[in-house]
Amino acid sequence: MVLLLAINTYAWLVVTGIVVAIAAVLFLIDRAFAWLERNGAKTMHNDKAGGGGMAGVLGAFEEFVHPEKRYVQEERDQRKAETGQTDPSDR
Repeated sequence: MVLLLAINTYAWLVVTGIVVAIAAVLFLIDRAFAWLERNGAKTMHNDKAGGGGMAGVLGAFEEFVHPEKRYVQEERDQRKAETGQTDPSDR
């Protein structure tokens, strides 16, 4: 009886420890991302960055799923060629 109580208490301690450890890891991850958002992520934004190889693949997939986006881009390109002016939405 005492052995069963000791095993049961130990099991609850292990489960509680695991739950507390998971909560602590999630809290630390949250704080790390909050710190990155305040300090590091601002330097990552670059509106003029060119896409890599994966961006081309995803762009082709998006054109397949949403063909109207290709037509909008073609219309913008045609307007640029006709007027020689840039569209404010291209920035």
